[in-house]
Amino acid sequence: MQGLLRGEQSQSQYHAERRGTERHETSWGAYPRLPPSVLQIWFCLQNPQEDAQVEDGTAQKCWTPTRETRIRTRRLELMRGGPVAAHLPEHSHAELQVSIRFLAPVVAKADPVEINIYAPHQSHSAGWGPGSRVVVFLLSQALLEETAEELSLRGRFEVLPLSRGRDALLESVGETLLPEFSTVRERGALYLDAVATFLAGYVLRKHSRERARPISSSRLSAAQMRRLHTFIDERMESGFDVLQLAGCAGLGPQEFAQRLRTTTGMAPWTYVQRYRITAACRLLKDRQLSLAEITHRLGFSSQSHFTNAFRSRMRTTPGLYRKLL
Repeated sequence: MQGLLRGEQSQSQYHAERRGTERHETSWGAYPRLPPSVLQIWFCLQNPQEDAQVEDGTAQKCWTPTRETRIRTRRLELMRGGPVAAHLPEHSHAELQVSIRFLAPVVAKADPVEINIYAPHQSHSAGWGPGSRVVVFLLSQALLEETAEELSLRGRFEVLPLSRGRDALLESVGETLLPEFSTVRERGALYLDAVATFLAGYVLRKHSRERARPISSSRLSAAQMRRLHTFIDERMESGFDVLQLAGCAGLGPQEFAQRLRTTTGMAPWTYVQRYRITAACRLLKDRQLSLAEITHRLGFSSQSHFTNAFRSRMRTTPGLYRKLL
């Protein structure tokens, strides 16, 4: 392992010299850009004798993650520490870090829990005394950007660091995951992705300088509705999605859905279905068109699908409706 890490160090140094890549800095020198968990091992291999004063005032050895204390996915890295005392020297990384530390009874006074939130690339160190436990979440930049888009955050967001603070919801997450840490990996990637998405959304809403802006409740203009109808008419046979509908109105999907509901009282796909049935009523007047042709023109997957949708809206079948015209 030490040889491997030294190889990565020289490779990183080589790229730094060849490409001008900036290397991280600490109080005791520069170190290469490595994944956070590998970086922690590198720290301790380079400084095996370095001690740090932690909660109870004693000097403790550097902490290194193991398979039992670390779980990693594409968007999230989850680690736990304790109850054996340890520390980690000053460092930084590209991920947003949320640390939830449950202090030992001999250390905990008024606040038995400490929450630390470190923004991406923020320099920080860590440590805990005997009996304390800690759970750490590293949230990737890609996850933060995806979540910000889902929350309709506008512009650049800035995470507000939190040092030894309190947050009841984050504490609850830590209390839930710590005793079940050994079984979390078995729950699979979907479970871990759900945890990652929830944490990213919560941090961006509660610990970010820029909050999600309320979506406008104004109506769609007459010009936007005309463009919407033209788009549906042109694409009805080939199909489309909500993102494309929103685009023709010049809006994001969430704001488009809100404005359409304010204007028509319907969600996007309910409105599209209503529009298709209205178009069907017009086409049924042309007796040269068969029901199969009308089904195809309106983009229904089958004639039975068309019949069911028509009956749901008009209380009769397309064939009977045509006979009554």
